[in-house]
Amino acid sequence: MLTDGKSYRGHLQMVSDDALVLRLARGEQTFERESIPWVSTRGESRRRRTAPIGLAVGAAAGVTVAVASPELGTGKCVRRPCVDAGIIPMLGFWGGVVSAGLGALIPTRG
Repeated sequence: MLTDGKSYRGHLQMVSDDALVLRLARGEQTFERESIPWVSTRGESRRRRTAPIGLAVGAAAGVTVAVASPELGTGKCVRRPCVDAGIIPMLGFWGGVVSAGLGALIPTRG
């Protein structure tokens, strides 16, 4: 944003003590340092990092929920729904899939 209230979005080409050069859609433009009160930049996307983290967290949560069932593997179901031991891998898988998807879809930037 400039001191006159206009803002520009482009790729930073060069910075010096006197000016800043941006590559805009219509070409390069130079801005004098005195007319720039502040500059903000946007970091790279972290989706490649957050998807595996989401997968691990979701899988762990799914397995934890399945293991925490008091009737697991006993063959007796005091309360409904009864969780069988075979559901542990399934809950881990689906928890991981959902969390990995959320980790990839939610935009995060540095």
